[in-house]
Amino acid sequence: MDPSLPALADQTYTSNITILTNANSGYTLTLSDSAAGLQSSSAGNPTIPQVSASMAAAVAWPAAPANATGYTVTGTGVGDAAFAVSAAFAGGTKYAGYRNAGDVVASSTKATGVTANTIAITDQTAIDYATASGTYTETLTYTATPNYS
Repeated sequence: MDPSLPALADQTYTSNITILTNANSGYTLTLSDSAAGLQSSSAGNPTIPQVSASMAAAVAWPAAPANATGYTVTGTGVGDAAFAVSAAFAGGTKYAGYRNAGDVVASSTKATGVTANTIAITDQTAIDYATASGTYTETLTYTATPNYS
């Protein structure tokens, strides 16, 4: 492929997670990755690197041409003053790489009441001309854990 050509457009997908709980101490929402990021089964098992090492090291999305994958989180807790998205995402302007151990991306310290909290997790991937061809896959796990203490 000709390196003077522009990179492919970034690809994004948003998963909207809604959480409604009567747990008196709220909940935590954790996002984890079961592998080493986006990986292809093509010869040599090429990967697309994480945009950062973890949520704690979240960064602004890199300018094209980029070869990276990551996610950002935004959310609303209508009527739930105890709801929060991790400050690491800076209101959806910073992106993190996935970790096997997972990161708590959103939480509330009280029951949600009758209105669910909505958390938008936007996965983004960019590739440049040097990215090996193939089908890349990854398994992400979203875990909502109620807190009753």
